[in-house]
This record gives sequence, structure tokens and C-alpha cells, in this order.
Amino acid sequence: MEDSVSNERAEVKAAQEQVRTWLEEIGWTVEDGPAEEGIAWRLRARNPAGQSVAAVQQSSRPDVVLLGGSVAPSGPHPGKLAALDAKVMREFLWQLRFELLRQRYQFQIQGPGIQRVALKRALFWDEGVRRSQFVAAVEEIHHGVLTVQWMIQRLLDEPPPPETVKLVGFDPVN
Repeated sequence: MEDSVSNERAEVKAAQEQVRTWLEEIGWTVEDGPAEEGIAWRLRARNPAGQSVAAVQQSSRPDVVLLGGSVAPSGPHPGKLAALDAKVMREFLWQLRFELLRQRYQFQIQGPGIQRVALKRALFWDEGVRRSQFVAAVEEIHHGVLTVQWMIQRLLDEPPPPETVKLVGFDPVN
């Protein structure tokens, strides 16, 4: 019994270090997140553009690593969202829910209105997660965060953000 507990702890630690290594390899800065009951470990990561993701392993689920991101409207957005007609907001929330479901996110919308939208993806570690799968899941969380941000900006009739992603070594015109 003691050996199985020791092996499980070693596997949990190995998963944490693997996640840290993969995030650092793709250029993210990684720090340990706060300790919390029921959480084996938590990492917070930020890329050079300032986008962030969290990676968490629950003590009760050593076979699963959760990746997540969130959007919390700030600046003038909370006031603008609160001023929207109730029917417009209700329709937007339905559109947002269906879009996040279509993209296969687990999510939570905290209200009233939109105070925060949290997105989550589960990676089943016992199935032999590869680096490419992990990186794809990190990118999917980032895309989900952008989806929420851009849907809010579109709802508020703001112009699209400028293109900031440079495709190094790729020119679709030539």
C-alpha cells in the first residue's frame, strides 16, 4: 500500500515537472500557483504577449491535468455590458454558450451578466499525453479566451483588434 502511494506521488510530481518543461519550451514563463486543499499542484503560465493559462492537478484525480483560462471584462466593458438591454444580453449569453459548446470547452459564466468566463480542458495523463497534444490544448485554451474577448468586443460594437500574430517563415501570398 505504501509503495502505491509513493508511486502515485512520484507520478504526480513527474506530471507537474513535465507540464512546466513543456510550457517553458514553448516560451511561457511558469510559476507555482497558490496551494489549496484538494489540489496536488497548480502552475500559472504567461506567454511573451501577456496571455495566461493555468495547469492544475486535483489530489483526487492524479490521472487528469486540467488546463484553463478565463476572461473578466475590465475597463469600460463592465459598465457597457451592464447597460445593455436585457434581451440583447440574454441572446448574447446563448450565443456564447453554444459557441463554447461547439468548441468543446467545459466552461462557467459567472454573472449577473458577464463578470467572468472560465474555460477548462482536461488531459487524461494516464493515456500517455504527448508534447504535441499538450501544446495543442494550451493553444485551444488561448483560442477560447480570444473567442470570448472578441465576442464581447463585437457585442459592444468595438472595432476588431489589430493583427498581432506574425507568422514567422510563412508568407501566404508568395
